[in-house]
Amino acid sequence: MRATAAVSGGTPLRLLIDTNVFIALEPYAGKMEPRLAPAAQLIRLAGEQGHKIFVHPATEDDLREGKDGGRLAQQLAELAKFARLAEVKVPTALTNVLREPRPEAMTIAIFGSWQRCTTTRSPI
Repeated sequence: MRATAAVSGGTPLRLLIDTNVFIALEPYAGKMEPRLAPAAQLIRLAGEQGHKIFVHPATEDDLREGKDGGRLAQQLAELAKFARLAEVKVPTALTNVLREPRPEAMTIAIFGSWQRCTTTRSPI
């Protein structure tokens, strides 16, 4: 029996999957996507261990860029299987830092965001 986050006393992870992972998971018109097996394994293992899978709200925007209306309808229906992160406004202070011409400004901003994410509990 595999240990799950709940059984082992660990905190479940919240995993954000990219649009490409979502697309790989959902075959269309009988055609399998090339990365179906590893994407499916990721979702299966996450579920077995009690982790939560999310998609970003921009995933829908990405899907809407496609040209196949039938495929879009199917993808939007399949997208409903996944929890979505809430849209948030990017703080002005962060936007200002990212607009600065210094390359290290982005590194500092990203590190600061990462540090807060790893030390602050999310409401998700």
